[in-house]
Amino acid sequence: MPRHRITSNKIPLTLLNTVMANVRSGGVIIFPTETVYGLGGSVFSSRAIRRIYELKGRSWRKPLALLVHHLEAAEPLVETIPPEAFKLSAAFWPGPLTLLLKASSLGKILTGGLDRIGIRIPDHPVALQILKAVGMPMAVTSVNRSGEKPATSGTSSQKLFGRHVDWLLDGGICREKTPSSIVDLSSYPFTVVREGAIPKSELEQTLSA
Repeated sequence: MPRHRITSNKIPLTLLNTVMANVRSGGVIIFPTETVYGLGGSVFSSRAIRRIYELKGRSWRKPLALLVHHLEAAEPLVETIPPEAFKLSAAFWPGPLTLLLKASSLGKILTGGLDRIGIRIPDHPVALQILKAVGMPMAVTSVNRSGEKPATSGTSSQKLFGRHVDWLLDGGICREKTPSSIVDLSSYPFTVVREGAIPKSELEQTLSA
């Protein structure tokens, strides 16, 4: 069992403050998004990032994603945020859309040295509570062993990593049946590189508006 488990779509304030302090001090937590459960920690904690990679059995060459509460929170981790990123975020965030931006030197710690970093704001009340409370970007990957299917419920997340994390926030079953769509804004021309929960036509129409 995790050290602490919460089964709710809204975390009581006193517990939220405790979870926030744990993340800020290098803790690793499991929490739901609308697509899959995430295994995450502070982007500024090398200890948390190391624990995430070790739990997953993930190659250091494979990047972690970045979850934020607002787009500007990603500024230390990217070289620049183009106007198109604000346009897409206004239209589709919170939601199942990942934006690929050019990583800064600091951001490359999360990308295994790759030039791009994936950023999004998830559309789930628990995830949004955590991101708002922590007040900093979180390095996140899906709850699964590398190469296996991601967990989409608190129960399956607990079976995988429940004994190895500080908190497990169980928000039930993820509602989306498809992964996030991905738009690459790291170089021009900007392109939809994966059509997921948001149709490619809607993304392209927003980009060209």
